[in-house]
Amino acid sequence: MKQFIDSIDIRPAVLPLVVLLLWQAGSWFNLFPETILPGPKAVILALLDSITSGELISNLGVTFGRTITGLAIGVAAGFAMGVLTASVPLLDALLSPLIIAFRQIPMFAWIPMIILVFGIEEASKVVFISIGTFYPMIINTYDGIKTVPEKYNELAAAYEYNPFEKFIKVTLPCAAPGVITGLRFAISMSWMLVVGAEILGAESGIGFLMSWSRQMFQADKVFAFVAVIGAIGIALNQALAAVERSLMKWKGGAHGAGI
Repeated sequence: MKQFIDSIDIRPAVLPLVVLLLWQAGSWFNLFPETILPGPKAVILALLDSITSGELISNLGVTFGRTITGLAIGVAAGFAMGVLTASVPLLDALLSPLIIAFRQIPMFAWIPMIILVFGIEEASKVVFISIGTFYPMIINTYDGIKTVPEKYNELAAAYEYNPFEKFIKVTLPCAAPGVITGLRFAISMSWMLVVGAEILGAESGIGFLMSWSRQMFQADKVFAFVAVIGAIGIALNQALAAVERSLMKWKGGAHGAGI
């Protein structure tokens, strides 16, 4: 037990704890109006009220549905395009400059075009997420395949693998760390984009709840929903970072969690 306690690193919790204490002190001494900066207690009560009323759970379900749909489309398209461009030199020469050019466009600059084509309904949000998740997936898949050691390709040729066998048995396992990294960033991106899309225009979802609470001057709910969004984002990042580290250990290396 002592060894377990000694192994716990409390340093990452120090700064959040200090911020929480300062926040609570500011609430006690009424340094800020409750309409601007509610105290931790008010935020926790607002969060519990949203949970018990079912408001938070139902809207989170909508947000997750949008996220999963957009993510699935973006990841599938990015993976397929990454494999094709990395494997076919002609496609690489034709498509890579175009992909690099489109990648420079800020995500929210796509919104007017998306609304023009898809309107402001559900499809526009899914397309927005798909575009944002496409780029990290194609770039990391492409890099992963391009870094497959040549000796493995020679080994596949010696075993007379057909293209499909070579991809499944050689290319994909070697490129897996890059693919997992792309998936990790795509998931993080999808979570940020869906909240942004819902804030800008939606009638459901946690981003909508934040926007509506702001309009109703319910600062305690705004802070509560921000905390939920942050907590889910951290949980997703840590889970995927753990998968990535495990895969890198399998590859004989070590890889940190990063940001």
